[in-house]
Amino acid sequence: MMVRNFMVIVLCIGQEESIAWYGMTSMIQEKGTTGSPLTKQIGLTNLTYNMMRCQIEVPFRGRGMPDM
Repeated sequence: MMVRNFMVIVLCIGQEESIAWYGMTSMIQEKGTTGSPLTKQIGLTNLTYNMMRCQIEVPFRGRGMPDM
C-alpha cells in the first residue's frame, strides 16, 4: 500500500522537480517559438548542453544503440 502511494507522488511532480530531488543538474534545452525566440543567453546555454550531449552520444554510435 505504501509503494502505491509513493508512486502516485512521484508521477505527479514535474521533470525539473524530479531531477532536483535526485540531486542532479538539469540539462534540458529550452525551445523557442515563432512569437518569442530564444535570448542569446539561453541559446548559448542550449549550445553548451548540446556539445556535452554529443560528446557522450558519439562514442556509442554503431555499437548496438539506435541513432538519436
